[in-house]
Amino acid sequence: MRYSLYFEDAEKHERVIRTFLLKHSTTIRLNEVTWTEYVFFKRKKYGGAADPLFMEQFLKLHPSFIKKSGRHYFFHLSPQLKKMLNKATLIWKVSPPNKHFYGFEDPTFFRNDALIGHVISHEPIIILDATPTELKKMRI
Repeated sequence: MRYSLYFEDAEKHERVIRTFLLKHSTTIRLNEVTWTEYVFFKRKKYGGAADPLFMEQFLKLHPSFIKKSGRHYFFHLSPQLKKMLNKATLIWKVSPPNKHFYGFEDPTFFRNDALIGHVISHEPIIILDATPTELKKMRI
């Protein structure tokens, strides 16, 4: 069963869903985000490998790194990464960038390569694939 939570519900139930996803996931995919700002007619690019803050963030996550595919970075959901996600929560502001996951957005959770949850972190929208029994346990 596919269950979608939007704006008010996503924020209201975020902690419960985060707990479920962290308990049942083995892998997380984070999408690299880049952006450009113009200040006094000067263009500055942020995010990606050319951004020192992005590389600093990636190095914090690197012990859990599995692979990169395009703009998608896959990580083993280690205890350290779970701790970071609990601090950051799943719903992130675009501006200013999230200090725990600078240069990344939209965490997607997998259990043994099967998608179980996707977050559009700046909307906030959470799309959760869960059985009726799992939903009942979460009391959503």
